[in-house]
Amino acid sequence: MYLCSIFIWCIFYFCQTVLAVNDGVHVLALKSYRGSSIPSTSSHVSGASKLISGDKNEANEDDTEVQPLPSNDSGPSSAILESDNNVLWYTTIVIGTDEGKQEFTVDVDTGSSDLFIPGSKCGSTCDGHTRYDPKLSPTSNNTEGNFTLSFADKSSVEGTIYTDSVSLGGLVAKNQSFGVGKVYSEGLKKKNFSPDGLLGLGFESLSHIKAPPLLDTLFNQGQIKKRVFGVRLSLAEADDEQGELTLGGYNEIHMAGEIAYASVTDPKFWQVKLDQVTVGKKVIASKRSFIVDTGSTLINADAVFVKKFYSRIKGAKKDANRLHWTLPCANIPTLVFTIARTKFTIDPSTFSPGRVSEGSDECYGGIVANVEPGNPWIVGGVFLSNVYTIFDVDQKRIGFTTLKDGQTDDQ
Repeated sequence: MYLCSIFIWCIFYFCQTVLAVNDGVHVLALKSYRGSSIPSTSSHVSGASKLISGDKNEANEDDTEVQPLPSNDSGPSSAILESDNNVLWYTTIVIGTDEGKQEFTVDVDTGSSDLFIPGSKCGSTCDGHTRYDPKLSPTSNNTEGNFTLSFADKSSVEGTIYTDSVSLGGLVAKNQSFGVGKVYSEGLKKKNFSPDGLLGLGFESLSHIKAPPLLDTLFNQGQIKKRVFGVRLSLAEADDEQGELTLGGYNEIHMAGEIAYASVTDPKFWQVKLDQVTVGKKVIASKRSFIVDTGSTLINADAVFVKKFYSRIKGAKKDANRLHWTLPCANIPTLVFTIARTKFTIDPSTFSPGRVSEGSDECYGGIVANVEPGNPWIVGGVFLSNVYTIFDVDQKRIGFTTLKDGQTDDQ
């Protein structure tokens, strides 16, 4: 899920091309879906796409919400990831068999574990989305089970659990469990959430439909050799850039240096330790934890850190909604995250989700105070668009490496 809602769409590239298969790794291209960078006044928030699990909720309950700113060799496979102005990244899947195949766009989300799409019985909040009609697919099965998913951005979906064949980048998961939404919240309306549904790539322990995630099904059915996937998030400003989701491995073509692996510290989430955060030579945070969330745009941190960070920037000020900050576009600093003793730079060009208004010299900041003190930060595209990220389910670790056009220095 994402932090900013986009209400003007300009360009949409639709593709499910498998770029390459190398040693069993399937690479799927991700292209850009562009829109306005101005946060809308929609009720959808997207503090983060992280799924709320009974004991965890990083959203500030008392604060105003953040307003919307293939192959047969059993190897890795990649899917096209599309970017909604750096707000969210999604790909295309096919559900069903024979003449009943139906295509859907889905947000690629490491902050949750389940796949859901809107169903034919979903009401007006699903207007504009493609709805799944189980009557069209001969392999569709209604399990009679119900599900409800609630996210940290306060968006939610509820409906019925089905099984059917799900295809992604030429890989097919038979009898894959997924949710078919009967009720979409306001935050999942088309104007706020452009994809049809969501593809969770978290651990099975986080599944609310109590079934193996798509990656696990592909592995269990021999479609991929490893429960590993790599993510390259695209930059909407670069016409020649494409994002990628690689299943069963990772794509070395994007990697500039050694992989820095960090062990996962939570059994449900892609959560790792953050050694420190620096601006210039000044360390402004250390020994933190953060959840790597491809379904979020911004860096969601605690209010104490956020205030400390922006207080160092001349002209930065808190926006009226209390969570966003604005700053002069010319004064965006260079941040460095140190993970597994390796430094990763957040380029100023990726820090802001957009200008306050067209032609303005003021930009929205890429860090918001949307996490309670003591809870892990939720880190999205502001950081992830600067690195290539490898998620390893079996080893319970995340690997980070700089992109070929970036730099990383060992500490």
